[in-house]
Amino acid sequence: MNDLAYSQVNTIVRMRELELLSKEVFERMLQADSLEELREVLASTHYAPFAREADFIENIDRYLMQDIGELFEDLYALAPDKWVLSIYTQRLTFHNIKLAMKSKVTGVDYEAFATPDGSYPYSEITRAVNTGTSSVLEPEFMSAIQEVNDYMEKEQQPRGIDLLLDRHFFSMQLEVAKKSGSKELMREVIAFVDLMNLSIVERAIRNQEGVNLMRSVLVDGGTFSKEELVMLSQKEIGEFARFVLETPFKEFIQTESEDGLWKKQFSVLMDDYLTGIYQNASTVAFGPLPLLALLNAKEIEQKNIRLVVKGMRSFLPIESIRERMRGI
Repeated sequence: MNDLAYSQVNTIVRMRELELLSKEVFERMLQADSLEELREVLASTHYAPFAREADFIENIDRYLMQDIGELFEDLYALAPDKWVLSIYTQRLTFHNIKLAMKSKVTGVDYEAFATPDGSYPYSEITRAVNTGTSSVLEPEFMSAIQEVNDYMEKEQQPRGIDLLLDRHFFSMQLEVAKKSGSKELMREVIAFVDLMNLSIVERAIRNQEGVNLMRSVLVDGGTFSKEELVMLSQKEIGEFARFVLETPFKEFIQTESEDGLWKKQFSVLMDDYLTGIYQNASTVAFGPLPLLALLNAKEIEQKNIRLVVKGMRSFLPIESIRERMRGI
């Protein structure tokens, strides 16, 4: 990968970063007295073309997906190495595979929750899940789909869908990071693997999962020994907390309470930690990191917009919404 090839792309990325919503804009959103006033705040931002639509608040998910879909199109056209973008887009593809899998199991149509990934139409993912074949999806995705289909035929346990697909997702992430040769990307992916494995172990302790399931769902390639994590999954939650306190993720733990182990919702902690890693992109002129940092920032921004809108719809107190927001 030629890092110098990204110099022109990163100039454009810096310009797109100027469109991201500031803390001040989010504060104005939080202080809005009504959903209409909130819409007016967003009408003064990059989201103006959407926010001016009468049904913007009602169909916020559709408009946000359209916005990020347009960003994907622009970046795919600009990026020298299209495959680098898969570090980000794979999580969206796997999200859509999970939806299609759950639709197959339950008979419920989840297409409304699908997210554009810039590569695969949801209709093609659904066809691959239902038929087990596809001339469009990469073999790695098809291997993941086949394993889950086989698992469901034998076990009939829908909760295993997410765990098995997450393992394939992180394995693919590690391969892309290795291919890139970027130390920063590898650091980000390994941190993501470690965080996911910790969340799996914590959930296993709560649900009293067996070692066989742990060995099949924990992801290889992280900092921690897989066997060490398997054994830890059979311990008490207090011992797990003490283990985490000896890792770089010790600030995630609130030691005064074992019932409320994490300081915040775990997905929020993960997002904030990974955003911190991407902060390094602000000083990088070459390579793919600024482009990926832009995508990460955009995802965080849209999660926060959804949170504020849905929080106001549910009449949640401002502080309750603020506690759930990701770092900007």
